[in-house]
Amino acid sequence: MLTRITHAAIAFALLVVIYQGYVLLAVPFLEPVSGTQDRAVQDGITPPRQAPHKYRDLLAAYFPPGHWALANPPKTFEDGRVMIILDNYRTSDTGLLRINKCALLFFPNSYTLGDVAPRDAVILEAPHGAVLQLDEGVRPGLGGIGRVQHGKLLGDITVRSDMREPGSQDDLLLTTRDVDLREDLIRTDAEVDVQLGPHRGHGRVMEIRLVEVESSESAVKRVSSGSIESLEILHDVQARLVPGNTKLSAGSPSQTPAPPVQVNCQGRFCFHFAHSKAFFEDQVKVEQIHPTGERDLLLCHTLSLFLTKGSFAKKASQNELRPGSIQALGTVAQPVELDAQSQQATARCEKMWLELQSRRITLDGNDEVMLSYQGSEIHAPMIRYQAPALNASHRIGTLQASGNGWISVRGDRVGNRSAGGGKNTSSEPMEMRWTKELRLYRIGGKPVLSVRGRPRLELLGLGRLWAANDLDVYLRESAIDGSEANLLPAAVVPERIVASGEIDVDSSQLSGKVNQLDVRIQYASSHLDLGSPDRGRLQSSNLRNPSASGRSRAYHIDGKRLQMLLTVRDQQPEVTRIDVEGDVHFSETASIRATPEEPLIVRASQLHIENADSPSAEISLHGKPATVTAAGISIRAEKLNLNRGTSRAWIESPGELVIPVDQDFSGKALATKQMMTIRWQGGMELDQDRVIFRQGVEVEAGEGWLKTKQLTTHFSVPIRFDGAASQQRAQLAQLQCSGGADAQFSQRDATGLTSVQTITLEESLVVNQQTGLIHGQGGGRLESVHLSKGNHFANQTPQNHNRGQQLQFLQVDFVRGIEGNLNRRHVAVLGDVEAVYGPVDSWDEKLEKSVRGMPELGTTWISCQKLGVAENPLASLQQRSGIGPLEFLAEGDVIVEGRVGERGSFTATSEKATYDQLKTMFLLEGTGRLPATLTHEQFVGAPPSETAARKIIYIHKSGEVKVEGIVRGGWKQIDMGQKPRSPQVR
Repeated sequence: MLTRITHAAIAFALLVVIYQGYVLLAVPFLEPVSGTQDRAVQDGITPPRQAPHKYRDLLAAYFPPGHWALANPPKTFEDGRVMIILDNYRTSDTGLLRINKCALLFFPNSYTLGDVAPRDAVILEAPHGAVLQLDEGVRPGLGGIGRVQHGKLLGDITVRSDMREPGSQDDLLLTTRDVDLREDLIRTDAEVDVQLGPHRGHGRVMEIRLVEVESSESAVKRVSSGSIESLEILHDVQARLVPGNTKLSAGSPSQTPAPPVQVNCQGRFCFHFAHSKAFFEDQVKVEQIHPTGERDLLLCHTLSLFLTKGSFAKKASQNELRPGSIQALGTVAQPVELDAQSQQATARCEKMWLELQSRRITLDGNDEVMLSYQGSEIHAPMIRYQAPALNASHRIGTLQASGNGWISVRGDRVGNRSAGGGKNTSSEPMEMRWTKELRLYRIGGKPVLSVRGRPRLELLGLGRLWAANDLDVYLRESAIDGSEANLLPAAVVPERIVASGEIDVDSSQLSGKVNQLDVRIQYASSHLDLGSPDRGRLQSSNLRNPSASGRSRAYHIDGKRLQMLLTVRDQQPEVTRIDVEGDVHFSETASIRATPEEPLIVRASQLHIENADSPSAEISLHGKPATVTAAGISIRAEKLNLNRGTSRAWIESPGELVIPVDQDFSGKALATKQMMTIRWQGGMELDQDRVIFRQGVEVEAGEGWLKTKQLTTHFSVPIRFDGAASQQRAQLAQLQCSGGADAQFSQRDATGLTSVQTITLEESLVVNQQTGLIHGQGGGRLESVHLSKGNHFANQTPQNHNRGQQLQFLQVDFVRGIEGNLNRRHVAVLGDVEAVYGPVDSWDEKLEKSVRGMPELGTTWISCQKLGVAENPLASLQQRSGIGPLEFLAEGDVIVEGRVGERGSFTATSEKATYDQLKTMFLLEGTGRLPATLTHEQFVGAPPSETAARKIIYIHKSGEVKVEGIVRGGWKQIDMGQKPRSPQVR
């Protein structure tokens, strides 16, 4: 429409020829014919013709039959671009020149007589004529007329054109009245109506300002578009524009005609021809109401349109002026406000610049600019967006937001509309903040969102992310043909996120702090055909996926560099691969935890997790050392490999395992739980509930320790390194030592230390803490230092009598092995057993059995082939702490030697011997071939008494002896109670 208004303004401006009456009026009518011919030729204008009417055919194309221009040959003047048509005129002595009727034809592309009348000619009609005021009146002859001071077109004025296309879709019609003419101004105070095809315009008071030209130029040369400075409509400006099928937003032209656009303003409309600029001023309102009732509204103080030659349409003339850019300006009191309900878009700024041909929009403001689109919103001091070309294969262009700002994006599903035609509200939100700049540009044809200045991002399942320096989000656009509608959750989705500088992540699925972050996002479809070869794999994966059962995983990661792979299925993101480097602290839990479960915790210098979204995740750790903890169990090593699904772990380097225990090595319950530490020098292999430790294995638990070459441990339940799975805490069930074993364990109660037990085996040892069974092979030694309340083999010394608990020492050497049950509190050693038992004064003191000589006072020596030691079943009724009273069972070539204190020494031999410490009673049993023997003193220094029988009962506290069987070569039943005699006084 502005182009047509330009033509109308040019038509008005051509009336300046009336000012130049010397050329257009005085010369043709007042000078002699010969002078007229010469002057006309000189000025390049064909002089008027009275007859015949050679312009009738041309004028008939523009005026209806009976029009005054066709009735008689009018006075005409033309130069191929402009034709002026006059009916008649009259003059007065005061210099007033009256023209009865006049018309003007303007040919934008020139015209040659005889050619077909151009359709796009612009016709100006003043049927009521014109009045000109001359400064010197009319001077007949060569004097001509004086200079025009001012003039006026009287009555109704019409400017019209059929323009280019047949029909009325682009016809021009401008009407007004009473136009004042001056050398530099054309003005009317009347209303002005403009119609161009379906477009309408209205206003009141129009001014056309002319550029002052050199008087030496011909009048016709001055009548051109370059001679017009501006056209203004000063009051009551209104415009009604019909866009048709074209649109200025991104995308291809619409197939549905757009509704009209209404433009109103309280100020003026102005068109500057030199700058090809038009603007509306003061409370400008641009409104478009759609058939659905949605209203698009733009409010601003000034709306400017900058025109350019050429057109977006290939068929249009390259000389035709079209809008090149649009500028909307606001004020502090009246900012630019855009509310486009049809596009779900709003904007607020101080300056809006829309470059139509380059498809770029710029929003500027001193403090903050706001732009929202379909639920997405961006704020910044300056925003510039470059839309993609109409024929581009991608959806989004480039964006720049400068200064402190933020953006909130809600990406609708691909297509933005559901199958039923309604809007699809399924979306994934993103919010980003920054302090310096945000840019959206392309690398290798793909869009990249780059943020500088402490960026903060909230996106998909990542939650909130802060970065001290930079953040880059590499985006992926879905296929234009819709083939990825079931794959991607939105038309534009993130494909990679890269950040640097003190990054802080906080979300329900991921949290932590790193210095560098690289997250890659892949999109997997779960809608496979039944015959697809991937169907079985996918179903298996879904069965393993904890998110299917509502137990998705949450991760906390601290480190220097974090790389992750997210896999999105059915709009749900899951972390599938994790790589962390540098001071790694990693933990995994269930994102929704029904019960307080212990997390999986990892500390390392490097961490790699494959298939992290499934229970069969593979975890690799490197560190000095690396540590992984799950269900209370911790493993430390320089290199550690785990498979969460198979409950396997393997290490080929030294390391240690720490597990909580509630029993000591002997199987006795602890008052409080303790941590057991297992160290090794070779390697470790965990398989379900079994762990094998190789080379230089050391175990520590409280005050106990175990050393062996290879240790195999069994636990009560499989050890699972899964922080999201519900699991029982594993308890140590069995220890199995190979290649020898050395062990020591201590027991305490509320009063302090109660026992120290030591065992050494040359080959193997198995201890089952659930059943209590103990079994060992090879030679070895047992040592025990313990508090005991029971009596000794012999009578107590006077000094120890009735002292309560006392410290006892037991040492047993053997050559074949060990067996027993710790729960039942008994153990037996096999093969050439040598034992020593007696009181000691300190925990570090030991008793020795010499080859020759006698035991020390209160000490007993035992030699046999098998020796069993058990705690008396009534021990719990006799004492609350310590060990004992004890029961001993010796078998095979038994020899017992001891010193009874005031009873003296004794020696016993038998095939089998038992001792009850609670009763202080020996039971010696022989065989048919070899009887049991007892040699003892009744008191110290007394002659020894010797007894031989099949069975001997000896109560060493009282000195009583009972025998059964043969005595000195005969078999008979004897029940002899030998009362001890009082010691002789020496």
